[in-house]
Amino acid sequence: MIIEDSLKAFKLSSKNKSYYLFSSPVKQATGLAVNFTTWLVVDREANIVFEFKSLSESYKAFYLEKKTEKMNFISLTFGESFFHKKRDFKNLIYEIKIYSIAKKTYSVIEERESPCNC
Repeated sequence: MIIEDSLKAFKLSSKNKSYYLFSSPVKQATGLAVNFTTWLVVDREANIVFEFKSLSESYKAFYLEKKTEKMNFISLTFGESFFHKKRDFKNLIYEIKIYSIAKKTYSVIEERESPCNC
């Protein structure tokens, strides 16, 4: 579900590979979900669409590796420990995941939690 007025589109390409990125805030979100952006990643060559959610609304969270031309995406969400500590906004914990997108699938190549220095 997207908010049509806030839909953004980007193209990320290298010599041999192109991806299209579409983003929109989460529609009808309440509570913490209002801060999330939904990202659709379209690989036209492979005829595949991937969906991610992140607190980041910047397309700069996506990048192509120079050697392999795999696309990577850095996702920021609220960490599990944030929810287990009863949403302590003075000690906000983020979960950072780095996804690698290649050959009709994606995988998490790195995952960690980090405190926010807000």
